[in-house]
Amino acid sequence: MGQSSAPKTVAMFPGPYLKWIHLAEDEFQRKHLNLDNYNVSVIDEDKFVTVYIKSSDAPEGSKGSGGSQVGYSVEISKKDSKIVKSYYLR
Repeated sequence: MGQSSAPKTVAMFPGPYLKWIHLAEDEFQRKHLNLDNYNVSVIDEDKFVTVYIKSSDAPEGSKGSGGSQVGYSVEISKKDSKIVKSYYLR
């Protein structure tokens, strides 16, 4: 009888950051960006949270878009949870 391997954790982050990802998700959908093709990152700054997506095949450490899919960034105000700006990564 073979041993099955334990499930692999592929993402773990503090729960409050899920809120920011959900807010940014609407903007990604509006731009018709399929999140299945991306890695998602969250940057926590003093007054803003930035959620950006980068092509899942982008080389490690690459700047800008990289990979086969265009990257996209959404900056959200912590004060009122409104999107301040969003833009494609270059």
